[in-house]
Amino acid sequence: MLLTSIITGLILILAGIWCYYNPNMIKPYRNLPPSKKAVVDIKGLQWSLLWIMVAGGVAFLLMAVFHKQLTAHLDVYTWSIIGIAVAIVIASYVATIRHNGYGKGGDAQESRGERKTSAAIIASAVITVVVIAFVVVVLAKADKPSSIVVEEGTLHISGKYGGDFPMEQFVSMKVLNEMPVMRMRTNGSSFKNKSKGHFLTKDNESCLLFVTYNGGPYVELRTANNLIYLNCETREETEELINELKGAMK
Repeated sequence: MLLTSIITGLILILAGIWCYYNPNMIKPYRNLPPSKKAVVDIKGLQWSLLWIMVAGGVAFLLMAVFHKQLTAHLDVYTWSIIGIAVAIVIASYVATIRHNGYGKGGDAQESRGERKTSAAIIASAVITVVVIAFVVVVLAKADKPSSIVVEEGTLHISGKYGGDFPMEQFVSMKVLNEMPVMRMRTNGSSFKNKSKGHFLTKDNESCLLFVTYNGGPYVELRTANNLIYLNCETREETEELINELKGAMK
């Protein structure tokens, strides 16, 4: 993903520069007859497409810079790519309309051109707001610790990847001062000092994490089929949880 972001960013920047110096590479313009090319503001279109492509390329390069933070949330990473791609397409469409000589053929053409431009700008703004809102919501959820409660013989873990785990299914419990090293994340998130979801240990064992890296302690729970690591925001809360778990497992 890192290499893809870098290559995509560089390709977009080079494509913008190439189109600027070779306007006949711009497909809508290239296919026009000479009479219609004469009414196109080709210089304005060249500049607009140059900056659109460069801005898109820089956005992908920034994604490469913040690769670790973004890939901690694959849904955010995916929607960021979609948002940039849609923004480039809509901005290019708006630029094409703006510099396509509307008004040369009369007020009716000018009015239609302005309406199309306005609609494209509104659509671009709406998509941008939706993508930003989605990213903010996902990051806010990732930063929020899971609620972990032991009630009536059941371990309740709130939020995404959580669930209810009857205490009777746990075959062992360990209190750890340090978290084991995770080899990779398979379906989860790692944001700031929190990890949630499905991971693989360095021994390729699947496990569920609900962990805040705060110096410990950490709890390891095993069932016949699952391995869970968890703790709370503070040492005091984790120690209280440990006592509740030990009491429920007796």
